[in-house]
Amino acid sequence: MNPMYRTMTRVLPAFFLLALLLIVWPVASMGGQDQFTFQSPLPTLLAPTSSLFSSPLPTPPAPVPTPIPDEVQLALRYATNQLGISASQLLVDHHYRQDYPELGRSFTAVTLLDIGRDRFFTLLVDLKDQSVEADMKAIEEAEAQARRARYGKLEPALHARLQQASDEELVDVAIWIAGKPPRDQRERYLALAA
Repeated sequence: MNPMYRTMTRVLPAFFLLALLLIVWPVASMGGQDQFTFQSPLPTLLAPTSSLFSSPLPTPPAPVPTPIPDEVQLALRYATNQLGISASQLLVDHHYRQDYPELGRSFTAVTLLDIGRDRFFTLLVDLKDQSVEADMKAIEEAEAQARRARYGKLEPALHARLQQASDEELVDVAIWIAGKPPRDQRERYLALAA
């Protein structure tokens, strides 16, 4: 390594530190106890104030906490009273509207985190009567059964179209075929050859 380069890498940081100290020392002074006051060498445009910082902009108001919706409060109360989970162990993850049109019911789904057991669970709060359903899977299964009873294996749009069509009218449809997929390449080739 070049000796000149080695000397410069040792001397330059010390030189810059000394230059910075010489610039800042006369400009800054200690005022009062443990208070640092910076005096700028530039002319002051605004009159000095008593506070350390003043802004020409108004101070915004403090944020107001978001109120907890009634349905979320009902779900929290249900979890503490019916499920025996301490309120201090519950966190609200999120809540959203969940509609089940075939049942004619609408809910607010509230997903909670039980910190003590480290698990998420969802409670449904009925928007009509404010009752709480703990078994979301049962409601979803009832919705699926009501849908199958009404439409069978048809899509709702096709079902509605067939209700409007005359007996002689032709309707274009797409058919999905469900079957067992071949297990290996040989079975695929045999299926294609057949």
